[in-house]
Amino acid sequence: MSADYALKDLLRVRNFRETTAANEVAACRRRLEEAERAIAARTRELAEYHGWRVNREGELFDGITGRMVHLNDLDDLKQKIALLREREAEHEQRVLDAESERDKRQGEVATAQERHRTAARDKAKIEEHRKIWLEEERKAAEFAADKELEDFRAPDRDALEEEEDAEDQ
Repeated sequence: MSADYALKDLLRVRNFRETTAANEVAACRRRLEEAERAIAARTRELAEYHGWRVNREGELFDGITGRMVHLNDLDDLKQKIALLREREAEHEQRVLDAESERDKRQGEVATAQERHRTAARDKAKIEEHRKIWLEEERKAAEFAADKELEDFRAPDRDALEEEEDAEDQ
């Protein structure tokens, strides 16, 4: 088995690609986890803001309930409430953006996993080829050793007796 495996460079490349693909899957999963944490944070912020907004609107309404108010004060109240609801809509949009980012990250994970599966299959093909090659090399070395033994083996007794019988006649 003195010969080098002809595809050893290709095997090294396939190993590198498989490792790189596995690392990319791990990185994509980390980014997906970050996106999921962002969704949880944005959802929590939205819930907190919603609770605060409802209380604040109640306070604003309580401030004008049972009193005489000018039309301008009522317009100011409407603007304040509209601003509060606009900010809540912004929080809702942040949640939607975070969910969109998560969906994008899920797609990246799926793509990275497929690349890893492909790289692993390609590597396995070369490893199987190498295993077959090693077995053939082992058999060839065994055959060569057997052949060498045959060349150095003592002559067979039956063959010697036949030669002697042939000479005697």
